[in-house]
Amino acid sequence: MSHAPFVWAAETHVGLHRSHNEDRYDVFSCPLGTVFIVCDGMGGHAAGDVAATIAIQKVKEILETATSDFPISYWLRRALFHAHYGIQMYAQQQYGVGGMGTTAVVLLMAPSGEAWWAHTGDSRLYLLREKVLHRLTHDHSYVSLLVDSGYITPEAAFGHPQSNQLLFTLGSSSYAVVDASTYPFRVRKGDIFLLCSDGVSGLIPDSHIAEKLEAKASLVDRTKALIHSALQAGGYDNATALTVEITSEPQNSSSSPKHSGKAIWVTIAVSVVALLIGFLLGQVVSLTDDKPPHNQSGQSGLRRDTALPSAMTKKDSLSGSTGHKPLSDTVSHSHSPTTANKARKP
Repeated sequence: MSHAPFVWAAETHVGLHRSHNEDRYDVFSCPLGTVFIVCDGMGGHAAGDVAATIAIQKVKEILETATSDFPISYWLRRALFHAHYGIQMYAQQQYGVGGMGTTAVVLLMAPSGEAWWAHTGDSRLYLLREKVLHRLTHDHSYVSLLVDSGYITPEAAFGHPQSNQLLFTLGSSSYAVVDASTYPFRVRKGDIFLLCSDGVSGLIPDSHIAEKLEAKASLVDRTKALIHSALQAGGYDNATALTVEITSEPQNSSSSPKHSGKAIWVTIAVSVVALLIGFLLGQVVSLTDDKPPHNQSGQSGLRRDTALPSAMTKKDSLSGSTGHKPLSDTVSHSHSPTTANKARKP
């Protein structure tokens, strides 16, 4: 079975203004491929790091039992929803950890040379291809909503005072919203993926991230440079960066499922029949309806005074202690795909 060879590196730092690191990352293998994940916990000393750890454990539980019966996007969504409910169940059984939660961004590299991803919150996935940086995820944050609604410009979003307010997370929000790639993304030699917490993307502009990723240095050094830049920019939050570089051009996988000619013709026939039925039903409806539907009140269905949804503050501290020991200030790791086991040091 052919695959897309890659190397990866990771670096995490507690930052300059926090006492312990609530970020977590991991790299592991599953039947679908190799999984990279970064989580940014929230809840202060009470439970932020615990929530991030639970999320990774729950994602593993699902993906390590995944099969090819369903699309990879299904498994990624299912894994993150499983993590969401797992964190909520833990919070209900413990004292003083209400509101604990975490962001999550997941990248899965399939043996066929295809990339899939999913996320919730504001931890991001970037792709550097041919010296152009692409943001592959869309923040679930209040500031991102302001940009989408036209209240502020994208330029004003960087460094916004409300940038730490999230709309959706795993565990702390009443329900989870998970965005996942719908179609496989074909990787190329030289592609570099970056998974990072907002301790990196919130302090370093995208142009600077691109500059660090395309530098003439090892992947480990480039990853460390991103964390160093975040610290130079103030280091106000935990900072984690996990990079994956495609080192050779992927080949078509001989194990990829093949669709027979008969199956293709059956699919086409079913589609044609469905279109004909839809057309005939439309004709019947048009004959039975003499007048087009209209709004009796003459008013638009949109409210002009619709308020923006309230946001939760990401880094609210909670009282109490879990008894977990914080990580050391800086933890780094790098690896090749042949031995990509658990990346985070205990």
